[in-house]
Amino acid sequence: MSLEELFEKFVNERIYLKNATDSTVKFYRASWKITKAHLNAKTPADLCKDALNDLLISWRKARQSTKSINTYISFFNSFLTWLHEEGHTSTHFKLKKLKQEQTVFKVFTEAHIRVILNYQPRDYYDFRLWTTLCLLLDTGLRISEALNLKDEDIKFDQLVIVVKGKGRKERYVPFSPEMRKILWRFIKKRNVLRVNGGNLFPTISGRTMSQRNFLRDMKAFCKKLGIEGVRVSPHTIRHSYAIW
Repeated sequence: MSLEELFEKFVNERIYLKNATDSTVKFYRASWKITKAHLNAKTPADLCKDALNDLLISWRKARQSTKSINTYISFFNSFLTWLHEEGHTSTHFKLKKLKQEQTVFKVFTEAHIRVILNYQPRDYYDFRLWTTLCLLLDTGLRISEALNLKDEDIKFDQLVIVVKGKGRKERYVPFSPEMRKILWRFIKKRNVLRVNGGNLFPTISGRTMSQRNFLRDMKAFCKKLGIEGVRVSPHTIRHSYAIW
């Protein structure tokens, strides 16, 4: 079998046996498209140390960033491990990641966080954005996790949230008594407006808010508050949560 055919088998097993998410499968396919364009091997028998070294050199010549190459390596090593475990290669090949320059990730300062928390929302859109930002700061959730929360996921009495995270794994995340007050007020306002759909933070039509629209609104919000000197994104808030 060709590597192309085996890749499809690898993906199918990840979907149906490992319960891989749509985003993970999308990552596999995008990484394989880049990998096979630079790989001088069509079958498992063609894989060897020289072929893998040529792959790395080709990526570098194509001016791929070190970060991007290391991402492709993560995928390809998973595929190489699967090939070996399934008996398609006698040798367990593995690519070594490139050394990557370590940079200090700037996070929201205490002053930034104070400005956000002290904000007084005006309408539903304002309240939804502010409540979501407070929840991210209070719990360190991924934005995808927050936007997909349902009302029943919030356990007000126990002060925990049932989160469906990466790989469809479920976990419990605690939140503070202050966050409980904010969530309670937001839900009350949302229900008065009769905004429904099952999601905790729905659009006015009841749909799930997209991450792209949330990022757009977050950037406009932070600009209005005069927050500068930091990359404005939900992931920066996640880093800020880890630091503070």
